[in-house]
Amino acid sequence: MRSLIKYEIKRDGRKVLYVVLTVIILTFLAGIIIYPNQEKRRLIFQYISILIGLLYVFNRQIINLTNDTLLENKGHMMLIPKSILQIVMANAIVSYFYCIIFASMLVHLSNVNFTHKIIRGIVYVNISFLIYIILLYLYLLSSKIIKKRMLATNLIILLTFSFLIFRMLNNILAVYLSGTILSTIIIILLEIIGIMIISSSLGHRFNKKRYISLLIIIPLLCLVFLTLLINSYNHRIIEDIDLPFIEDTQIIGEWQSIDFVNDFEGYIPSVSSKKLFVGNLTFNNDGSVNGIHKYKWTKGFVMEFPYQQTKSKYIIKEINREQYLFIQWKSGDYVFRHTKPSFYVFKKAN
Repeated sequence: MRSLIKYEIKRDGRKVLYVVLTVIILTFLAGIIIYPNQEKRRLIFQYISILIGLLYVFNRQIINLTNDTLLENKGHMMLIPKSILQIVMANAIVSYFYCIIFASMLVHLSNVNFTHKIIRGIVYVNISFLIYIILLYLYLLSSKIIKKRMLATNLIILLTFSFLIFRMLNNILAVYLSGTILSTIIIILLEIIGIMIISSSLGHRFNKKRYISLLIIIPLLCLVFLTLLINSYNHRIIEDIDLPFIEDTQIIGEWQSIDFVNDFEGYIPSVSSKKLFVGNLTFNNDGSVNGIHKYKWTKGFVMEFPYQQTKSKYIIKEINREQYLFIQWKSGDYVFRHTKPSFYVFKKAN
């Protein structure tokens, strides 16, 4: 198995390294030269660069597996062991490693603390690897009809990503976020099924009883977990945010993010040592809020901070002759698990 993995890395490792370096350079230049003062466009450009790089690597891995299993590859056939399952597993392990590399670049663009970066990294890695499994399986199906490998791969990529984008627009991504751990378990189980089906379709013979048992048990587990997720999503909190704008002169201006607490009662002013997800906020006269994202406000409330269809109550208190702003942080824990919201603490900027 080690020899297969080394072979997988060695034959395309240099090309992947060039792709990774190119993507890193492009994402770096996007912030300095291409879109220096346009954060939204810069992020879109960086995300697209990373995704194109990842798709190129997926394309190489799919073609390599095809050469190793369906076509005669003299270099590969010299390796021992070389069963179909071992070849597929070696390809999957190396592809998973490449997913980790590109997911790390995506996470690096996120302005969140270290813990959230780790969670996002796990999510990105497993979603991207599942996409690879889907692309690989669809390619194997379509390659019997379409002879040109590159054309087949590109067609599958287009169809698959169109489907994924469509599903995300229909709030499937929100369902995922309602239970990250359960969602990740489902994805891993689906990846195992995918590897088994691909190996079987390429000619590997599993123990029939175990194979059938796994193909029954794993989908049933996925169905149970998915039911729990959908139930959580269907019982999410939805609040009325269609409120008229009422001015509040106290809140107008810039506020500096300094802390994150469970409750504002009895708060003793301090500056958190943790990296805060939300930075400074500027409340404008027209009811808009400038920050890491665009928000709206009216007297007493900030809308969709951070989740859609939520209104977060704010309180302004004077402590030691200085103004402090407390805003409810209605995250996924509040929306999907109905927990009590915590508060971001802001200090009036001079």
